[in-house]
Amino acid sequence: MQSIQAQRTKKDFVETEKEGIVHYPRDNMNYVYDKIEEDALQGIQFLGNYISDFPKYHFTKEAAYAFMSRFYLYKGDWEQSIVYSNLALQIKSTVRNLVEDYNTYFEENDFEGFQNDYFSSGKENILLMNKTLEWISYPATGFYANEFRTEFLSGDLRGGLFVFNDNANINWHSLKLIGQFKDGQQYSNVALFTVEEVLLNRAEALVRKQNPNIAGALNDLNSILESRYEVFNPLTFSMFSGSETRVLERIVDERRYELCYEGFR
Repeated sequence: MQSIQAQRTKKDFVETEKEGIVHYPRDNMNYVYDKIEEDALQGIQFLGNYISDFPKYHFTKEAAYAFMSRFYLYKGDWEQSIVYSNLALQIKSTVRNLVEDYNTYFEENDFEGFQNDYFSSGKENILLMNKTLEWISYPATGFYANEFRTEFLSGDLRGGLFVFNDNANINWHSLKLIGQFKDGQQYSNVALFTVEEVLLNRAEALVRKQNPNIAGALNDLNSILESRYEVFNPLTFSMFSGSETRVLERIVDERRYELCYEGFR
């Protein structure tokens, strides 16, 4: 039997569609990943040293490396995820200091200031960002699960920084999003890639790879958590009773806490 790729013709790729309903062959996941990898690696070669007036809104080398860090993690190629995480972090490695944010904004009850600042182009931890149309986030009206806030560990400032409520909003809503309205539509700045995600990618890959590097994974985790708690005791392997599985579970939990409301699952 011919493969799906062999059955394809030039018409499948370049001819303008003229039919309302067209049935295309469906490739397997491996083919899709191979094409993404091929295109991304070629694209990285075309990224030069051009500096835009708004670099955070355009792919740079570090943003492209962060993309590959995520791509290889999703693909399950742990070694390559580590390689590209290292490349990204060699260029940008600044973790956002949420303790400083808390002392700057929340001590003054300046919740709007934090909201406007969280996804702003001046933040060193943001590698790529965009302003996007929102459909279902409702940042100003709530509808985020009240139960989720209770899952943050004691002392974790993110539980109070990322979600908030007041007398007008009985449900918790996210302070990561601005929720600006223009022409009847709602927009917010969002980060597409951050230093924190790259560190979490590398930490997970370090645990999952054939010869796990638990110390390296915990070092990446600690580099984030030390600025998420006002008082923080660095994580050690003994705290997890020497269980690699428990370390991995903590990394997955931290991904959920750190990247909440940013489109991740």
